[in-house]
Amino acid sequence: MSIEARQAVCDSFRTISDGQRADLMDPSLTTTELILFLQQLFAARDGVWKGLIDCLSVRSDHPTYDGPNGHSGGNAIDYWNGDAREHLIQDAQSCDQAKGIGLGGPFQQYADACGGYNEASKLFEDNPSDHLHTQVVGY
Repeated sequence: MSIEARQAVCDSFRTISDGQRADLMDPSLTTTELILFLQQLFAARDGVWKGLIDCLSVRSDHPTYDGPNGHSGGNAIDYWNGDAREHLIQDAQSCDQAKGIGLGGPFQQYADACGGYNEASKLFEDNPSDHLHTQVVGY
């Protein structure tokens, strides 16, 4: 994955901290699969999400160790958009790289509309914090 591709992904967020940007820019901290997922997500619906998603947590700023398949291994991201939650879930589900999609807080109310919590829908119930979590391997 090129540095230019990683930069384009970072530039597509509405908000992203310096630490989150550093994680996504460094191939030793985040996987190609995670960048591919983000590329697909930002390309969904003809690029509607560009400039509308806030990056909440990548790797270095994730508060807990969650193993090599999660944030700690550079294979997961937490993000948010408060205006179009159901559409954001649906678009994350359509991405080939997304393996597990955690619904946090208010996102949980859309579980049934998006296929329920099961392997086919890729959805699982995450913590009560308002976020969407996507894991790209090992779910």
